[in-house]
Amino acid sequence: MPYTSLPSAIKITGLSAMLLLSAYSTHAHAALSAYTSNGADLVYSSVSDVTWTKDANLLGTMISFSADENNNGIKDVIEAIVAASTNNYFGQSYTVTASDFFALGRTNFFGANAFISYLNSISYGDSTSWQLPTIVNFSIGGSNGTSAGNELSELYYQELGGLENKSIPNTNAFDNEQTHAYWAVSGAAPFLGSPYLFYTFDGLGGLHGGAPTNYDLNVWAVTAGQVASVPEPAAAWLLAAGLPLLGAFSSRRKQA
Repeated sequence: MPYTSLPSAIKITGLSAMLLLSAYSTHAHAALSAYTSNGADLVYSSVSDVTWTKDANLLGTMISFSADENNNGIKDVIEAIVAASTNNYFGQSYTVTASDFFALGRTNFFGANAFISYLNSISYGDSTSWQLPTIVNFSIGGSNGTSAGNELSELYYQELGGLENKSIPNTNAFDNEQTHAYWAVSGAAPFLGSPYLFYTFDGLGGLHGGAPTNYDLNVWAVTAGQVASVPEPAAAWLLAAGLPLLGAFSSRRKQA
């Protein structure tokens, strides 16, 4: 039977549909690009232009992992964090000790900053610029991620599709998202460095200033820009890989 253009046309149409469907399915999280740098799993956010740790409770994971490795694991990892502490954060002098760390990876404001110092001391993910997320809008309830610089709010509402009165979405973009609250700091004068928090159990209290430094909250580290070369979102890779195939099918169709 002579070769006709009909099968090629069907193949081209089917492949095109597959690629378009793949692009559509990843569109919701196209602003988040997961990758690995120096053995660390990271996620780049193009909305805020920052890189997050993929593990949203990295402190808790590190403590649990060390505890599983040896009986003194909890003491070991916390001692390393304490040793990395500068004991002076945003002009506030405080001596960090093991008693500043609590269950579920939670810690007070100074323990959170000590953990950030620890990540920088070991160049986690090849970065020495880790910090707490910033907040520039101080209204309770926040701006639903519409004010630039509200990094956790932008992530919660714009990129993860979070809603008010709903817990932070459990997506494939991150691991161990905590439905409690995270430490943050002010990103605008005159409150630079003041302890703030972001509620992830309902999204409503997202931006709330003046948190007492002894609160026990989770920590989610962030660093400005891209830590390393970030791959394109999955849809872009699929489209790029499919273009040569489309060209080959088209050429074969013309020859037929």
